[in-house]
Amino acid sequence: MKKVFIFFIMIIFLTGNLSLPQNTYAATNQNVETVANNYVIQFGGNRKLQELINLRLGRPANTNITKADAASITGTFTITQKGVDDLEGIQFLVNVNILDARSNNISDATPLTKFPATAKLVEVRLNLNKITSLDFIPQINLPLKKLNLSHNLLTGSIPNPSTALASSLEEFYIDTNLGGNKIENISNIVNYTQLKRFGFGENKVADISPLKNTRIIPDDYTFGGQRLSLTVNSDNFLSPLKNLDGGTPQVTETATVKNDGNKIKLLKKAGTGTETINYSYPQTLNGVTKNATGTILVNYTIPLAYEFTYSSQSPALTKESVKVTLKINAEINPPAGWTKKADGVYEKTFAQNATENFQFSFVDATIPATPNATITVNNIDKTSPTIDFLQDVPTNYKKQHTVKIKVSDDNPDTNSYYYGFSDSNTCDASVTYSNSFVSESEITLNDSSKNGKYLCVTAKDSAGNISYKSSTNPIKIDNVAPTVSGVSEKIFVVGSSEAQNYTLTSGLTFSDNVDNATTLASLFQCNGFSGYNPNAVGIYTVTCSLKDSSENEVTGITWNVKIVQADKTALRDAVNTATTAKNHPKVYEGKAEVERVITQANTVLNDTNATTSDITQAISNLNQAISRLRRDETAPEIYGVSEKEIFVGDDFSPLAGVTATDNIDGNISLNDSNIIENTVNKNVVGTYRVKYKVVDSKGNEKIVERVVKVKEIDKTNLRNELTNAENKLRSHSFILSETDRRNLENAVARARTVLSDPNARIANISTAINDLRNIVGSGHNASSPSNASLSLKNDNRVTTGTENNSSSREETGGEKKIEKKEDKKEEKVENIKKEEKTNQKLLEELKNKLKEENKELKIREINGEPKVYSLLKRYDNCGMIGNILGDYNSDYKLTFKDVTEKNYLDELQRLEKVGIIKGTKPGIFEPNRGITRSEFLAIVLQVHCYDVSHKPESLPFYDVDLDSWQAKVIKVGTELGIIKGYEKDKKGTPFRPDREISKIEAFGIMMKMREIEILENYKDKYTDKKANWQDKPLSAGEYLGILKPEETNYKFHPDSYLNRDEMVKMIIDIIRLY
Repeated sequence: MKKVFIFFIMIIFLTGNLSLPQNTYAATNQNVETVANNYVIQFGGNRKLQELINLRLGRPANTNITKADAASITGTFTITQKGVDDLEGIQFLVNVNILDARSNNISDATPLTKFPATAKLVEVRLNLNKITSLDFIPQINLPLKKLNLSHNLLTGSIPNPSTALASSLEEFYIDTNLGGNKIENISNIVNYTQLKRFGFGENKVADISPLKNTRIIPDDYTFGGQRLSLTVNSDNFLSPLKNLDGGTPQVTETATVKNDGNKIKLLKKAGTGTETINYSYPQTLNGVTKNATGTILVNYTIPLAYEFTYSSQSPALTKESVKVTLKINAEINPPAGWTKKADGVYEKTFAQNATENFQFSFVDATIPATPNATITVNNIDKTSPTIDFLQDVPTNYKKQHTVKIKVSDDNPDTNSYYYGFSDSNTCDASVTYSNSFVSESEITLNDSSKNGKYLCVTAKDSAGNISYKSSTNPIKIDNVAPTVSGVSEKIFVVGSSEAQNYTLTSGLTFSDNVDNATTLASLFQCNGFSGYNPNAVGIYTVTCSLKDSSENEVTGITWNVKIVQADKTALRDAVNTATTAKNHPKVYEGKAEVERVITQANTVLNDTNATTSDITQAISNLNQAISRLRRDETAPEIYGVSEKEIFVGDDFSPLAGVTATDNIDGNISLNDSNIIENTVNKNVVGTYRVKYKVVDSKGNEKIVERVVKVKEIDKTNLRNELTNAENKLRSHSFILSETDRRNLENAVARARTVLSDPNARIANISTAINDLRNIVGSGHNASSPSNASLSLKNDNRVTTGTENNSSSREETGGEKKIEKKEDKKEEKVENIKKEEKTNQKLLEELKNKLKEENKELKIREINGEPKVYSLLKRYDNCGMIGNILGDYNSDYKLTFKDVTEKNYLDELQRLEKVGIIKGTKPGIFEPNRGITRSEFLAIVLQVHCYDVSHKPESLPFYDVDLDSWQAKVIKVGTELGIIKGYEKDKKGTPFRPDREISKIEAFGIMMKMREIEILENYKDKYTDKKANWQDKPLSAGEYLGILKPEETNYKFHPDSYLNRDEMVKMIIDIIRLY
């Protein structure tokens, strides 16, 4: 109960569930530790271990031992030959280095697994005990270096070590010389990675190959004295031994034991017994050579085995005597007529067919009785076969003769037939005939070179007996086949007279050495011509044969009869000519008629059986239709492009008052694309040109050049004011203050600059005139001070001197006004406060106005300058944007392998982390690949948390499949108003979802997502814009620091395609403005 309570208290402290006053915490913790150290150890078995520990502590044998008592024992703890039968409690000797428990009655080493990992035990000696299992080894937590389990009762296999033992154990002994340990498998020894000494002698290990890849240094206890046992039912069995290389070592051969490859051969007779086999072979492991030795006790039971063999055996016949041999693995008393040739080998020769009942009589009476064996010899044959001609060689000539033979024999096994040819009807037995034939009853003769000779047939049976016989009549062979000449492919135009009149024998010549041509023609047989139709295109493959009266036949006479189309080259050329003519861009009349006639002509082209007249008529129709085509070769006219004069700075619209008309199209609408050159600079005096280009619907174009002259503005008034001001400066009677004089001199200088600038604008001239007039008007003549001069009395431009209240006193350089610094400072502060108040009021008004439009005002410092812009209050609840812009480096790394530091890695990493960007395939981003309009739109909508899972019922674009994923994306984009289609064509409005998106299209969509607008009048610096609508997004992008024209030579390349790398940069840059 005490132990459970202490454990409960420890759990509460570890989990923090027990609340104690802060000033009592340390004392409570100390009490728990004290209780644990006072724990009384429980010992098992005969409690000998308790007595021995108390003996070491110098105390009575039965004294209770606490954990603290056990922990006080250090160094080596020796309990050899003390009758200890249980190690329970040994685990508390945590400071002992060596445990020596040899020669006891210990059967269970499990307490070793209870030592804490911090214990100091490094060596355990448990040899000469009664331990039966090594199952405790995988649970040992100690980094032991030595473990001795020699001379125990171990069985089975070496288990895998615990993690601690695998990296610490250096010496391990399980050897025995008392027949105790019987370990059979050491395959897991490779997992003891630090093992240097391993003794397993006198066990039952047959395979030592696992030692090869270890660090073990062998000694006399490593390999030797293995005691193996086998039970076999054969005298030839597989060797159980495996050396370090996994091979089978050789055993020690004796008169009764032999090596047989990877097997062992026992030279034993039939019966049951035992055989002790010794082996010893040197093995080198880690540079040290030791003998692997041992014995194999073989318990064998070898059954009786015998075999009769025949020198010749049925069904193979022989005309010689047959020798029968008996091989048996036991000694016998041979029956009469049998001769012993060697141990276990007996023979007998049979001159005639016979059957014998063989009786076994064993020399060793212990061998069980064996049934008698029957010896049968029935394949001795000494009778020659008989040959009869059932069908002899005929008397007349034929293409071939078939001679039928009948062969009979007492033993019907004739299997060799030969024939040859003789000049007489008597076969020559001295001649060897070598022509064999398969059938045992027929021989076919067809060689005319054998005419006049006789057929000689021999028959040889399998025993070697031979017979001869010749034909009655000499051979007469006629095998000359007839000939057919003039065979060739026939080609006729469909419907021609040649095709109509053709027959199969047309142009053929027949000849034969016997039959005449007429007879041969009647015997000419053909296939493949029954469906011949001369009025339809086709190919007829004719296959014929010819057999003469002697039945000599020529076959495979084959040729093609082709009915081919008439030549349509001229018609095909006429169709191409008509197609080119109707597709001429300037054709405006007659096109439908040509298309109709082309359709008719194509029908003729596709008609394989079209006649020549059909082709001729089609060509005529095409030529007539072409002649009725009408082209528009007249270019449109451009009006209102006469020479024009404007003054510097005047507005100039090159399309104002300009119109165009065409003889076919009528009035033509003009836009900026009709201006192909415009050099006009309204801010610089000069002569310029504007070039206009108008193209009608048929491609006729008209180019007109217009002269535009920018003239200098009349500066007469400025010149007069400047002369007046210069005269005033030179006059001694005109009085100005020093400040006004300096201001007037500066104004004169500015006016001279404007006067000399031919490109000066009206505003520049007006400003210069007003500056002169204002300053000249502030002066006065010496005899009559003006009100203006008096009003300068409190001017803050004078900060030193004394104040003069006399209105009639004249001072050099004009009268000065003095103002106190304190008044000036107060006034300045007041003005700043008024300005701030006014600005704040304007700012609030602007915010309220934007709020009514569901917009918000943004003031952000960009590139060191405050920038003011507005955007829609949208996507505030979109968590995706926050995830993209949040911190990501701590827990995510890019998976793409084809990106480098040259790419926008930060932006790509942000979008990949949230699953917006995926590779084209695993690990591949393809940064330089383009992206389609639908793909870009899908990504943008995902960034802004839009649901794109709903299929639209309809779309305004004819080229989008409503069942595709693209339709779902385009539906949302259309509803938001951020996308539009292209210009209408005959089918309607296309969206072109698979076209790669251009840079300006992508930038425009992103800026529209929150309708980002700048509130200043700012004009971008790009010089390659293609349309007026591009001004707004590009100006906003440059103003807000996203775009930097100076880095791209002031080129945006709006029509170039956006690649995937540029896309991620664009998306991140713009959403950072949110």
